[in-house]
Amino acid sequence: GTRDRIVERVYGTEEDAIKRRDELKEIQKQMKEEGLKIENGGYTFTQTAKIYLDDEKYQRRSITTVRGYKQLLNNWILKEIGDIKLRNITEQDLEKLYDKMRKAVRQRDGQPLSETYVCHCHKLITSIFNYAKKKKWVLTNPAEFVVNPPKLKIQKRDYYSLEEMLEVFELLENCSLRFKTAIFTLFNTGFRRAELCGLKWKDIAKRKMPITENGIRKFQTTYIISINR
Repeated sequence: GTRDRIVERVYGTEEDAIKRRDELKEIQKQMKEEGLKIENGGYTFTQTAKIYLDDEKYQRRSITTVRGYKQLLNNWILKEIGDIKLRNITEQDLEKLYDKMRKAVRQRDGQPLSETYVCHCHKLITSIFNYAKKKKWVLTNPAEFVVNPPKLKIQKRDYYSLEEMLEVFELLENCSLRFKTAIFTLFNTGFRRAELCGLKWKDIAKRKMPITENGIRKFQTTYIISINR
């Protein structure tokens, strides 16, 4: 019969390589015992990413989200690790990718890539490996072992207080019904401006007035707005 062959780069001494070889043997044994599909571990990251994006049953995603994922994949991720087999990708490979991104600059303005952008790439890679784990194609997720993972910089949000909202509603009394409706909808749904502008009459039902984002999102998100009678 054929043997399962696993090839992996090891950064360190010969002793480190032998230690890692023994770990891989143990992982391979565990994979067989748990019924993991070793043959599908032969997928490259590109192949796995395509299956992940095409699997609508796994996760509901909007068209905008999928478009953003594809941009991250095509601009950076697939260029660096796309041709590597999934089970051969290590945390060191991911760390090299993130370090390279942190040193890169944007072509349009010469500014460095933001840590937020790198973090989005890291989250997408993590999600794809988690998907592979659920499919039993790999046993571990190397993204979980990255030494210095990208982190989002949480900025203080500037939002309206209750008093400010009441003041806005008071000022709206002198405005047209069009602006009253727009601002009232924004405050009660949390829509972005583009999502509000994308609404159509078919997105708004009668009576309880459920509003869906069909104009923006592929999958319906419903908001219920109470109506004073």
